[in-house]
Amino acid sequence: MLLSHLLQVRTVQRVILAPAILAQVNSPVQNHFHKQEQLALLNRMGSLVWEAGGLPILVTLMDEGHVDRQLVASVLRTSGIEGEQLLLKLVKFHKNEKVRMACASVLSYRLPENEHKLQVEIILNSSESLHTMNSHFQPGQVCKYSGPVTSLVLEENLQLE
Repeated sequence: MLLSHLLQVRTVQRVILAPAILAQVNSPVQNHFHKQEQLALLNRMGSLVWEAGGLPILVTLMDEGHVDRQLVASVLRTSGIEGEQLLLKLVKFHKNEKVRMACASVLSYRLPENEHKLQVEIILNSSESLHTMNSHFQPGQVCKYSGPVTSLVLEENLQLE
């Protein structure tokens, strides 16, 4: 219960939670699907991704192309003005046309109204959460994301139609 309240504090989200999730995304041990889950989680964390220093990790993922580039571009789009500026630079100057195309595809979408509202429920890797979720945590995994593994900006657009 105390952890649930602590996770609502933006400083704890920025200093502990977001860097832990970024480390999971950047880990070579994680498989493709787990990385995609973590990206979907980051996609709903707004500017916490930028504040935690995650933009270079996301650019590296875009370059490598092992995960869905449009999902990575969506995480950049939802991570605040800095992420949007980085997307514009990638569209203009990146050598790989697949990266440019993924970046351009998310720039036209609207962002969620309240960027400071964490749009996920965090279930930590503890003994009580393991019993309630009945799921296996990978070594080094801090939390597990349960929800759609899609682009948040695309979901927002579909809800408007």
